[in-house]
Amino acid sequence: MSKIGKIVIWSVIAVILTAVLVWGIIGGTMWNNAWSGVSNMFSNVGINLNGFFDQMPEDAQTSTNFEKDAQGIKRISMQFVDERVEIVLSDDKEIRAEQTSRQQLDDEDIMHYGVKNGELLMQSGRAKQTIFTNWGRNKDIKITLYIPKEYAGMLDVSTVSGSIDVQGISGSRGTFDTTSGAVAVNDGTFKEMKADSTSGSIEVSGTSAETFDADTLSGAISAQGTLLEVDVSSTSGSVDVVTEQARKFSANTTSGTVRFACSNADKLEKISVDTVSGSVEIILPENNGFTLSYDTVSGSTNNDFAMKNNQYKGGDIAIDVNTVSGSLDLFNR
Repeated sequence: MSKIGKIVIWSVIAVILTAVLVWGIIGGTMWNNAWSGVSNMFSNVGINLNGFFDQMPEDAQTSTNFEKDAQGIKRISMQFVDERVEIVLSDDKEIRAEQTSRQQLDDEDIMHYGVKNGELLMQSGRAKQTIFTNWGRNKDIKITLYIPKEYAGMLDVSTVSGSIDVQGISGSRGTFDTTSGAVAVNDGTFKEMKADSTSGSIEVSGTSAETFDADTLSGAISAQGTLLEVDVSSTSGSVDVVTEQARKFSANTTSGTVRFACSNADKLEKISVDTVSGSVEIILPENNGFTLSYDTVSGSTNNDFAMKNNQYKGGDIAIDVNTVSGSLDLFNR
């Protein structure tokens, strides 16, 4: 989901909460009529404002569980609202899905699914309902998807407030997008991986990816594995990336701290960090050298490497750190 869509969702929620507060304080017929008008105005506004509903095939079905032959499936797309999504590895040959809840599910809660042009699409049954019809209807719904080991296609998962938990999955691309739910990816292997959240945290562990992009507004980003090219951004959330190897690392924050640790710097080409007030910590092993550019107004620096001017040894790795008041710690470990 785009940032604009997320901002719209949270703006609508803020308006609703403000109206509820005012109505609770003042009460009266006038506010009842006003509330009715607001409800009617938004009666056609879906929970997801980014086109959830127009992608399903015409022969889509509804069920709390299904199986599909994985052969011929090149992409899996999941779009849910407040359901918790868990994706796990399976020894089966089929892709299998289950929907469970601590409460009885109504017909309009049950997920939709179908295959279109080699893409398995799964969609929340609650997606076409409005913000008002879903108000207070948290049934703690869980979607579990079992993916065969042989699957090597794309995996795209999107939720509004539901968490995303991915365990042991491999694929050509993994995209995980949520507004306020947390994202967790463990023991995965992807050529490309992207995680996006507004206020939920992003946690990646034991995962390999040629490219890893992560973006949050206030949620923390924590990633560990072998991540060759990393591009992360957070406004106020912290960034902590630990990788066995890397070619490029880029981080951008306003007030969140940035920590980058690389165990093997043989292939490392560039480290770039931009922050306003967040501190920066870079941990590198002994290496063939780097050139440091540290631009700051009032930040301090602490450096373990014996540098001459702005260069260490051959100066092969380019390290660029720009900050207003954040400090820089450069450790040799």
